[in-house]
Amino acid sequence: MLASASQFVTDEMFLAAARTLANEVQESDLEQGRIYPSLKRIREVSALIAEAVIEVARKRGLARREIEGDVPAAVRAMMYQPEYTDFA
Repeated sequence: MLASASQFVTDEMFLAAARTLANEVQESDLEQGRIYPSLKRIREVSALIAEAVIEVARKRGLARREIEGDVPAAVRAMMYQPEYTDFA
């Protein structure tokens, strides 16, 4: 939502997010009894979900911020980077 600056979250956006999440569940996840992708892929999957939601916001004219160029790269650039200072 931050990337597109949409003021609204629509049912279509939720559906796009859910479909993207479901499409990222791999056979290996299911074999291990997981119904979600592995947490090892959380950043990758989160970025894909963001891209899908941005696409809906754009199509419906809800995006108040236009991302020029490479949307996946822009999304990844906006993601929080968990880097901590080592004080040891």
